[in-house]
Amino acid sequence: IRKKDRAIIVEGEFDVLSSFAAGVTNVVGIKGSAITEKQLKLLLRLTKHITLCLDADAAGDKATKKGIAIADELGMTVDVLEVKGGKDPDDIAREDPEAWERLIKQAKSIYTFYIDSAVKAHDVETGPGKRAVTEEVIPILAKISNSVEQAHYNKQLAKALQTQPKTVEVELERYRREQELSPSQR
Repeated sequence: IRKKDRAIIVEGEFDVLSSFAAGVTNVVGIKGSAITEKQLKLLLRLTKHITLCLDADAAGDKATKKGIAIADELGMTVDVLEVKGGKDPDDIAREDPEAWERLIKQAKSIYTFYIDSAVKAHDVETGPGKRAVTEEVIPILAKISNSVEQAHYNKQLAKALQTQPKTVEVELERYRREQELSPSQR
């Protein structure tokens, strides 16, 4: 982990063992999908960079979001690796070690993860679905301090919602104005 300056967090022991056998040695297992602050503080002694690779089901999605929040509070940088097709790291590492290594290199940013997660959870072919995605993702995008990076993810969200980036920017600005108001002014 120190050598690669990154920890790949998986759920179980077999995910770790198969990864090691495949040559990926900067992997740790959390024994389930619940990431704790204590676990991340231990990892923080070795690196500030983590890749979360939890199950792609609803529980894994929830645990990933919780892990991102805890890691963010600790000042860690996070990306997300989603394994699709009903497989887990253990399956992939055993069946095709090179594919596992390639997949690790394709981890996505937390912002892409949040956009993809919201799009999966709501019907973006409908107005209410698009609104739900926007309400879920805009508060996350508002945290991006770099305007060029934020514009990148605004475009990504706009594409997912089949709308213009300017429309996303309008919603982002509306969210910021609402946040500036004190509770007594709402």
